[in-house]
Amino acid sequence: MTAVFRAITLAFLMGSATVPAMAGENWMLKGALSSISFGSVKKETVGETFRFSNLSGSVNGKGRVQVIIDLDSVQTGIDIRDERMRAHVFGDPDGKKRPKAVLSADIDPAAFAALPVGELKPVSLKLDLEFLGRHHSVEADLVVARISPARIMVLTDGMIWFSTEDLGIDKGISKLQELAGLPSITRAFPVTARLVFQK
Repeated sequence: MTAVFRAITLAFLMGSATVPAMAGENWMLKGALSSISFGSVKKETVGETFRFSNLSGSVNGKGRVQVIIDLDSVQTGIDIRDERMRAHVFGDPDGKKRPKAVLSADIDPAAFAALPVGELKPVSLKLDLEFLGRHHSVEADLVVARISPARIMVLTDGMIWFSTEDLGIDKGISKLQELAGLPSITRAFPVTARLVFQK
């Protein structure tokens, strides 16, 4: 009887591991497991990858997605360059402000509620990017993966491209180029993201 009970219990636990979260639940972004990175090319041939280390966000029960990017947490691998980006690109010359960028979108929670553990779902979303006081509409191809009953991971499917002119940071990039004595810095850059949400 004990063996039968164990078998039934094991079958129940294995089955429950594939039960998806239901729509209407709240999810929080796991910042330590998430990343937003962007690329840059200087001197025409030297490519580099930068990232933001401080992310937060949530998805509420109605499907409102919000990801907050702490622009002050930019990491380029060179301290003086980080400082210059805060001062001249993100408008933080005194080091006291904490500028944020906010990505927002609306999804249908029911569309993802039936996604089993281990499965992927491609999705195209229209995002709103609030960046330095201006709003930008962004089209993004993403992949949603359920990595456990309580966790969902969202990945960019390819790269999202931005223009420094469109974002209003062209002058700041020119200042970086001047300070670093570089012949060129790219004015279009790719962004990739890995976002993990915990129920």
